[in-house]
Amino acid sequence: MKTSCNIHAHLLLLLRNVPEDELDERSVSRILSSFTFLSLHHTFNQNFLDIPETELFEVFQHHRRGLVRWFEKQRKNSEYGRFNRVLQQVHQQFSTIDSSSAVDTALFEWGVVKGDARNAGRYAIVGPKRSDAERGEVAQTASNDNAWIELNIQLLQVTVRGRHVTPLEADTCDDADFKEVRGGVGL
Repeated sequence: MKTSCNIHAHLLLLLRNVPEDELDERSVSRILSSFTFLSLHHTFNQNFLDIPETELFEVFQHHRRGLVRWFEKQRKNSEYGRFNRVLQQVHQQFSTIDSSSAVDTALFEWGVVKGDARNAGRYAIVGPKRSDAERGEVAQTASNDNAWIELNIQLLQVTVRGRHVTPLEADTCDDADFKEVRGGVGL
């Protein structure tokens, strides 16, 4: 897992200097997917990465507003396809936790968490994917803490049913019983 985390960290460094006006579906997807992967699999402040973590936080701070503006632009222009494809790519990072129970992300639709200004950058699964005839504008959902999966770009935080997702502690992953349940391998 350390190697995978380092690869995602280096991908973020490669995208560090992309100007906001050049953010596109591919770069937004890569930035958010890599940050999501790290938030799910890397324990910060443990010096496991080959690069300083402060570099990653700098990348995040540099792109945070631009990412939120990119999603807002897709919403205002009724660009449902781009909006949903990027969030589906990010959602696929969850399958790296347990590929045996991975869910096809194409079955679900992402939307904006509506409400006051504090909700800028909050996106959640709003339900099953609508048919082509029903699509157009990006869907919206009420602000609540019980969304199945929510991605908050402002805080770079993933929540599942209102709970924050964090990596398992190393001693848990290395436990013999844990490995036995996972077929002889840890995470």
